[in-house]
Amino acid sequence: MKPLTLTAIVMVKNEEDIIERFIRINSKVIDRFVIFDDKSSDRTVDILKKLCEEQFRITLMTNNSQWESESLSYRQSDIMNYLRKWVHEDKTEPSDYIFPLDVD
Repeated sequence: MKPLTLTAIVMVKNEEDIIERFIRINSKVIDRFVIFDDKSSDRTVDILKKLCEEQFRITLMTNNSQWESESLSYRQSDIMNYLRKWVHEDKTEPSDYIFPLDVD
């Protein structure tokens, strides 16, 4: 019997002070992170890329798509629903469970 795969979906913006700790702690129970970055102006994306190099399973999406010119603070539920659907339909890395998490 194969073990269950647990995926976290996360939306971040300017979380450099907590993002590394968040990933390291939650990776003890979460297998994969799908993270949407809403134009962070700090080192959040750099930290996530460094964690990817350390073999943490992180899929990083950035706000350069359909929401590019919008402020997303009031659209968090739309983004989280988009991420949930994206993970659910991802056949390359199927997940048994999807957890929406907030970094802080």
